[in-house]
Amino acid sequence: MTALWQDLVTYLVSGSTLVAGTDLFVGDLLPSPDDVTVLFEYPGMGPRETFGDNTKPAVIRPRIQVLGRAGGTATAAYTNARTRVRTVYDLLTVVANEQLSGTTYFRGEAIQEPFMLHRDENDRVVFACNFDIWRVAE
Repeated sequence: MTALWQDLVTYLVSGSTLVAGTDLFVGDLLPSPDDVTVLFEYPGMGPRETFGDNTKPAVIRPRIQVLGRAGGTATAAYTNARTRVRTVYDLLTVVANEQLSGTTYFRGEAIQEPFMLHRDENDRVVFACNFDIWRVAE
Protein backbone atom coordinates (compact mmCIF):
# COMPACT_ATOMS: atom_id res chain seq x y z
CA MET A 1 0.00 0.00 0.00
CA THR A 2 1.39 3.36 -0.99
CA ALA A 3 1.17 6.59 0.98
CA LEU A 4 -1.84 8.88 0.56
CA TRP A 5 0.18 11.60 -1.16
CA GLN A 6 1.67 9.13 -3.64
CA ASP A 7 -1.75 7.78 -4.59
CA LEU A 8 -3.19 11.27 -5.01
CA VAL A 9 -0.29 12.59 -7.08
CA THR A 10 -0.56 9.59 -9.43
CA TYR A 11 -4.34 10.05 -9.71
CA LEU A 12 -4.14 13.82 -10.29
CA VAL A 13 -1.38 13.52 -12.90
CA SER A 14 -3.36 10.87 -14.79
CA GLY A 15 -6.54 12.97 -14.84
CA SER A 16 -5.20 16.44 -15.56
CA THR A 17 -2.38 18.44 -17.11
CA LEU A 18 -0.55 18.69 -13.76
CA VAL A 19 3.03 17.40 -13.82
CA ALA A 20 4.58 16.04 -10.62
CA GLY A 21 7.75 17.95 -9.75
CA THR A 22 7.02 20.70 -12.29
CA ASP A 23 3.75 22.30 -11.17
CA LEU A 24 2.45 19.70 -8.70
CA PHE A 25 4.24 19.34 -5.36
CA VAL A 26 3.68 17.78 -1.95
CA GLY A 27 4.36 19.31 1.45
CA ASP A 28 6.14 22.53 0.48
CA LEU A 29 5.06 25.70 -1.30
CA LEU A 30 8.38 26.61 -2.89
CA PRO A 31 9.21 30.20 -3.95
CA SER A 32 9.17 29.20 -7.62
CA PRO A 33 7.65 28.50 -10.05
CA ASP A 34 4.84 31.03 -9.68
CA ASP A 35 2.09 28.71 -10.92
CA VAL A 36 1.86 25.59 -8.74
CA THR A 37 -0.51 23.19 -7.06
CA VAL A 38 0.57 21.77 -3.69
CA LEU A 39 -0.88 19.00 -1.50
CA PHE A 40 -0.50 19.07 2.28
CA GLU A 41 -1.57 16.19 4.52
CA TYR A 42 -2.94 17.02 7.96
CA PRO A 43 -4.78 15.17 10.71
CA GLY A 44 -8.30 14.18 9.81
CA MET A 45 -11.24 12.64 11.57
CA GLY A 46 -10.99 9.53 13.70
CA PRO A 47 -11.06 6.12 12.02
CA ARG A 48 -14.27 4.18 11.42
CA GLU A 49 -14.45 0.87 13.17
CA THR A 50 -16.56 -2.07 12.01
CA PHE A 51 -17.44 -5.46 13.41
CA GLY A 52 -15.11 -8.27 12.50
CA ASP A 53 -11.38 -7.78 12.07
CA ASN A 54 -10.13 -5.76 15.02
CA THR A 55 -6.46 -5.59 14.05
CA LYS A 56 -6.88 -2.13 12.53
CA PRO A 57 -9.66 0.32 11.72
CA ALA A 58 -11.71 -0.45 8.62
CA VAL A 59 -11.57 3.10 7.28
CA ILE A 60 -9.22 6.00 7.96
CA ARG A 61 -10.08 9.59 7.13
CA PRO A 62 -7.00 11.73 6.65
CA ARG A 63 -7.39 15.25 5.33
CA ILE A 64 -5.51 17.13 2.69
CA GLN A 65 -5.30 20.79 1.86
CA VAL A 66 -4.77 21.77 -1.74
CA LEU A 67 -3.18 25.12 -2.52
CA GLY A 68 -3.09 26.66 -5.97
CA ARG A 69 -0.83 29.65 -6.52
CA ALA A 70 -0.49 31.82 -9.61
CA GLY A 71 1.27 34.98 -10.62
CA GLY A 72 0.61 37.48 -13.39
CA THR A 73 -1.98 40.18 -13.80
CA ALA A 74 -4.61 40.38 -11.09
CA THR A 75 -7.43 38.75 -13.09
CA ALA A 76 -5.23 36.11 -14.72
CA ALA A 77 -3.59 35.16 -11.40
CA TYR A 78 -6.96 34.88 -9.67
CA THR A 79 -8.40 32.74 -12.46
CA ASN A 80 -5.34 30.50 -12.76
CA ALA A 81 -5.00 29.89 -9.00
CA ARG A 82 -8.71 29.12 -8.71
CA THR A 83 -8.61 26.80 -11.73
CA ARG A 84 -5.69 24.87 -10.25
CA VAL A 85 -7.63 24.11 -7.08
CA ARG A 86 -10.89 23.54 -8.94
CA THR A 87 -9.19 20.93 -11.12
CA VAL A 88 -8.24 18.93 -8.03
CA TYR A 89 -11.72 19.52 -6.55
CA ASP A 90 -13.38 18.13 -9.68
CA LEU A 91 -11.17 15.04 -9.67
CA LEU A 92 -11.33 14.21 -5.96
CA THR A 93 -15.05 14.74 -5.42
CA VAL A 94 -15.93 12.03 -7.93
CA VAL A 95 -13.82 9.35 -6.25
CA ALA A 96 -16.25 6.67 -5.07
CA ASN A 97 -15.16 3.15 -4.18
CA GLU A 98 -12.15 3.21 -6.48
CA GLN A 99 -8.71 1.67 -6.49
CA LEU A 100 -5.99 4.30 -6.65
CA SER A 101 -2.57 2.71 -7.03
CA GLY A 102 -3.93 -0.49 -5.51
CA THR A 103 -5.50 1.14 -2.43
CA THR A 104 -9.28 1.33 -1.97
CA TYR A 105 -10.60 4.87 -1.66
CA PHE A 106 -14.22 5.19 -0.63
CA ARG A 107 -14.63 8.88 -1.28
CA GLY A 108 -12.98 12.24 -1.60
CA GLU A 109 -15.20 14.76 0.15
CA ALA A 110 -14.61 18.50 -0.17
CA ILE A 111 -15.00 20.32 3.14
CA GLN A 112 -15.76 23.53 1.25
CA GLU A 113 -15.62 25.06 -2.19
CA PRO A 114 -12.27 26.44 -3.38
CA PHE A 115 -11.62 29.87 -1.85
CA MET A 116 -9.03 32.64 -2.09
CA LEU A 117 -6.72 32.29 0.88
CA HIS A 118 -4.47 35.32 0.38
CA ARG A 119 -1.91 37.05 -1.78
CA ASP A 120 1.64 36.10 -0.91
CA GLU A 121 4.63 38.41 -0.42
CA ASN A 122 5.15 38.51 -4.21
CA ASP A 123 1.49 39.45 -4.83
CA ARG A 124 0.66 36.01 -6.22
CA VAL A 125 -2.86 34.73 -5.61
CA VAL A 126 -3.25 31.61 -3.44
CA PHE A 127 -6.46 29.56 -3.46
CA ALA A 128 -7.21 26.65 -1.13
CA CYS A 129 -9.61 23.80 -0.55
CA ASN A 130 -9.67 21.07 2.11
CA PHE A 131 -10.75 17.47 1.68
CA ASP A 132 -11.72 14.48 3.82
CA ILE A 133 -10.31 11.38 2.19
CA TRP A 134 -11.98 8.07 3.09
CA ARG A 135 -9.71 5.07 2.45
CA VAL A 136 -8.82 1.65 3.77
CA ALA A 137 -6.39 1.68 6.68
CA GLU A 138 -2.74 1.08 5.92
